[in-house]
Amino acid sequence: MDFHFWYDESGKSRSLQRFVPLDFIKKFLPVFVLFFFLPFLVMLVMRPSEFRFIGRADQNDELRVWLEPSTVVMESGDSTTLKVVASFEHESRVIPALTYKVVPVGFLKSDKMDFRYQKPFRGQVTLSEVVITGLQTGDYEVSMPKESIEVENYNYPLEIVTSSSRIIVK
Repeated sequence: MDFHFWYDESGKSRSLQRFVPLDFIKKFLPVFVLFFFLPFLVMLVMRPSEFRFIGRADQNDELRVWLEPSTVVMESGDSTTLKVVASFEHESRVIPALTYKVVPVGFLKSDKMDFRYQKPFRGQVTLSEVVITGLQTGDYEVSMPKESIEVENYNYPLEIVTSSSRIIVK
């Protein structure tokens, strides 16, 4: 009877017998990642309104009202039409009704000054159009004072931001 003994001289058999923690972690890394992120994913799916990645820095709602175009160049005696645009961004609230005043400053004539918008809105809407006539040459402004804007039936803190339109009459 002949016995043959074989020895592995490449070192592969010794490396299989040693336990290397880094290799173990590399093998099971996807399992560890799933273990840590699965509770967050389940919470995001079950209650999306309570868990948000993007937060609001300010808690006051903001209503922006402006005139378009912001600058108009026209001849003396000519008329131009300005749009009154408003924007209100909120997830669940709307602006129910709005009363505002457009005030031309200088030698400008407006067809109408007091306005009322009665449709509830959220997002960006065109509230009205106002026709402005330039009576004399100069650089004038059409504005909407914050104090003249009244929001009806809105019982939350609201910040109102307005901007004016520049009218250049030649």
